[in-house]
Amino acid sequence: MSNYDWSKSDVIASLERSEIGVKLATKVAKRLKSGRVLINKHRDYCGHGLVFSANKYKIISVQDGLVEYSDTIIEFEQQEGFISFLAKQSDWSLSGSSKDVIALYTNEEFDLNNQRLTKKGLVRFAGFFT
Repeated sequence: MSNYDWSKSDVIASLERSEIGVKLATKVAKRLKSGRVLINKHRDYCGHGLVFSANKYKIISVQDGLVEYSDTIIEFEQQEGFISFLAKQSDWSLSGSSKDVIALYTNEEFDLNNQRLTKKGLVRFAGFFT
């Protein structure tokens, strides 16, 4: 039993498992390369975000809403690699629930599904509806 609403077993079980898809992942990559970032901006832990920095696409763990205080979780030198990775993800895997995606997986209650990337957030960031 989780102490956090976002990581309770019924919440995790209800997460969407359909893939993000190449179309949305490509739009996200283009938006990142244009200089936009996808991060939550508030005090303390802000979950996962996306940036294009130093010619790399990065999934980061955001602190205090600041990219410079964030840790890189996984990075991709090639746009194709980033798109391929992101396209295969789902809300469930992005939440940290899938042991098959070791870079994002967590067994920590606080981190599981806590302010993680979601398809809805990616759609909003990319500026279109699927």
